[in-house]
Amino acid sequence: MGCRLLGAILCCCLSLSCGEPPKFSKKKATEAPPTKQVEEPTPTPTEPSASSTPAVEVEVEAAPLAIAPSEHTGFLSLEAISDNAEIRELIGSMAVSGGEKRKREALKALKSKGSIAALIRAMRAENANIRIQSARILRRLGVRSKAFTQGLIAALRSDPDKDVRGMIAEVMVYYRNRSTVATLIEVLMHDGGDGARINAARALAAIKDPKAVSALIAGLEDKDTWVRLRAAGALKRMGATRAVPALVERLNDPNKRVQERAHQALRTLTGRSLGLDYDVWRKVYPARSK
Repeated sequence: MGCRLLGAILCCCLSLSCGEPPKFSKKKATEAPPTKQVEEPTPTPTEPSASSTPAVEVEVEAAPLAIAPSEHTGFLSLEAISDNAEIRELIGSMAVSGGEKRKREALKALKSKGSIAALIRAMRAENANIRIQSARILRRLGVRSKAFTQGLIAALRSDPDKDVRGMIAEVMVYYRNRSTVATLIEVLMHDGGDGARINAARALAAIKDPKAVSALIAGLEDKDTWVRLRAAGALKRMGATRAVPALVERLNDPNKRVQERAHQALRTLTGRSLGLDYDVWRKVYPARSK
């Protein structure tokens, strides 16, 4: 009898212990997923940003913004660009390159519905390609307005994408507005994007404002070969004779094309043909003290 009683007690204990794990497991199962969900997303933003941060930081730091971040209006969604569905659809299609002529013609047809104003707002769109194509299409539509000029200046000064800034500067090569000169000089002197500096030099050459000569002379010493080439060409085109001593220095440039471009500029500006020999030119045009 004692054995039976002992057996019954043991069975009872076993049944109780067997019944507990499911409750414990169930609790663990409900608690575990939230722990996982909280822990897993944390590394996801951290890891990519760790690898992408240097590129963003270098880009922004290397190209100081002339407009303070607090003054920058930020990027707009398509809904904020236009309340017209047709215009929004056309502008949205600019996110993919190609068919620019068709888009330009379609927007021209929608001109009466506010497409020009929408395109100017689209220069602050979230998508970089929309920002670029909007500016290019506006220029090719022949738009010349204070709003467009201000939009170009703001984009060139404050767009965080160096490729966008480069393309905006290219638009200015053909836009040729004197009120953009101060911004173009600033870009040539300080922008971290080579494309922006190259096209700024081109635009200044096209506008031919004497105020740009000092910046273009400084551009002759730019680290990028194409900037030096464009600066030399711009000084030649502008007839900037005071750039002669600096151009003589470029006859010693490590790049032969720059040497040749400097020589072409020197021949045009001085009317002399003294060859590519640096020493010969330097004897005739001594270096100026800085």
